[in-house]
Parts: sequence; C-alpha cells; structure tokens
Amino acid sequence: MHFKCALVFCALYFLTSAWSTGLNSYQLETLQNLYKPYKTTRNGVKEETIRPVVENIFGMEWEDPDSEFGFYLDESDSMHLFNLLGMMAFNEIKRTDQIQVKKLTLSEVQFYLDEFEKRFKFYKQDGYLNLQQLSQVFVNWKTVNDALNERKKQLEIENKKDYVMNAADFLLTIIEIKPKGLGLTLAQIKMFIDLYDAHKTSDGINAAASRKVFQTLGIQIDDDLEKLFKSKRTAEILLKDLIIVAAERNMTVPKNERRALRVSEVVSVVQYFNVLDINKDGLLSSDEYMEDLKGDFEDALVSIKESPEAIERAQHYINVIFKGNKTINVAEYTELMLLMMDLEELIEPDDDN
Repeated sequence: MHFKCALVFCALYFLTSAWSTGLNSYQLETLQNLYKPYKTTRNGVKEETIRPVVENIFGMEWEDPDSEFGFYLDESDSMHLFNLLGMMAFNEIKRTDQIQVKKLTLSEVQFYLDEFEKRFKFYKQDGYLNLQQLSQVFVNWKTVNDALNERKKQLEIENKKDYVMNAADFLLTIIEIKPKGLGLTLAQIKMFIDLYDAHKTSDGINAAASRKVFQTLGIQIDDDLEKLFKSKRTAEILLKDLIIVAAERNMTVPKNERRALRVSEVVSVVQYFNVLDINKDGLLSSDEYMEDLKGDFEDALVSIKESPEAIERAQHYINVIFKGNKTINVAEYTELMLLMMDLEELIEPDDDN
C-alpha cells in the first residue's frame, strides 16, 4: 500500500476517535441475536426489523439505508450486518450505558473489520467465515492468532460442523481475546528507537537491554518474553516483535494521553511497514517510504500550533531522514505515523490547509 495511504488510514483512526463511540458488547449481542438465523441467507432480516434496532439501540436515524448503512437489497444478510457495523461505529451520540459493558473503540472496530473483510473476500464469501478459515485472519499476529485458535476449538465443540461466524460474532470474540495493553505513547516508542540505535551494528539486540526497556514500562518479564529477548534474529526483525508485544502488555499510558497508538494501531502500522519492506530486511529505504512524505511533513509544519516536542521530532525526519535518504526501522516508522497524526491534530480548525 502507498505510504501516504497508510498515513491517511492512521490519521482517520486518530482524528475520528475523539468523537466516535465505537461499539459495545450490548449492541453487538443485540445484532448477533437478530442475525443468528441468517448468516448465509439473503433478505432474512427485513428493513422494518432492523430499523427500530438502529434507532433505539444505536440512537441513529434510519434514513437512506442503502447509502447510509450499506443495506443493499441484492446483498446477503451477513454483508448487511458487516456494512451496518462499520457505519454504526461512527455514531456521534454519547450515551451512558445502564450496565457495565465491554467496548471496542472506533479504530479497533475499523481495524478488526478490515482484517475480517480481507479473509472473507479472499474466500469469495459474503460477510462470513467458517471455523477453519478463522485461523487465517491473523497469521502474522501471534498473540491474537493463538487466542482465535483456542476459541475455534471451543466453538467446534459447542456447534455444528457447518457453523459460520459473521461480523458481530467476530467482534464479540475479539472483545474477549484482544490484548489488554494500552498501546504505546510517543515517548515509549522513542525508547525502542534508542534500543535499536544501540544495537544496529550488532548481530542482534542484547537480551538484557530489551529486558530493561520492558521493565521501565512496568511490564512483568515472563518465560515467553525471555524467549523472545534471546531469539537469534537481526535487530531489525526482532524489533518488530518487541514493539508489538510491548504495546500488548504496556499498561502505563496515561488516560488522557493524546499522542499514543492503541495496540491494534501499532499492529496495523507494523503490517503496513511489512508491505512496504519489499526485500524484507526490516528496514525501509528512501525508495520504499517515498519522497512525497517529506512534502506532507513540511505542509503540516506550516499549519500547526505550538508543539515543540512534535515539531522537533518532525524536523528531525525532514533534516536527517528525508534529506539524507536514510533507511528507517519499524520503531521510527511507528513514530513517523504518530507524529503525522499529532501534526494533523494540531492544525487550526479553521485553517484551509
């Protein structure tokens, strides 16, 4: 995917999450029950059935259902549900739930639905996956893939062989198995940049150095982490796993921290990094991250308010990375994404740029 597209993708997550409510388990369970008998059917759930749910449970007006909610009559019920969930996650209405429920933020809903969509389109299916296909959704994200495989075993015991999972089923499963970590802040991402800089001329990253970073984040070191720290991989490749696992386990993100990436966003950034990394060496050359990003940074710098930390780091990329045609590692790429979002957030609301 084009680098600029990845920036737009991440910026959309960040900028819209401030006013979107995402989806909670009560809403998802309501739709799950409604669509349970209609996973592989067409027109099983009628417009007159879904309208009161959208209006009463989600607080949204049911108008122009095809363009507003993706409720196209020629599509399957599971596709209707998939489209509905994607649109209803953008609901701007703030509510106080009567009961404590688990939630997915807007960025999480978008990320997980995107991954779900990739797989059902790959299998040429209309908005659903069978249990065997479920194992292929996160082949490159070990923590969630392992959890999905465990969930798959349980579902195989509880259901018939022809059981399939629609988007509501999938998101409810994700709520239960997703890592509890809070992601990484700008300062925490910088710790991994420094970790790499200290080892980029070595055969790998020293286990003691990795351990120190994780301990600084307040993450308990267990056997799995020790095994990861001691793995014999290049610093560039190991860094990708270290930054994802840190985001999964880090609980030290202040509640109102603006410059932070959630776990799903960190994983998404690493996935884009892997797409751009053509030779799979764990580094992006200037050809891979593209010259036009420099212009994006310069334009954003002209338009922002005062933010010395963000400006300083952005200027570093312009002066050292872009002008010097330097390679960047996954931690720098992650910081780049977060900085770009930070700059966009600081643009004056009435600025035409």
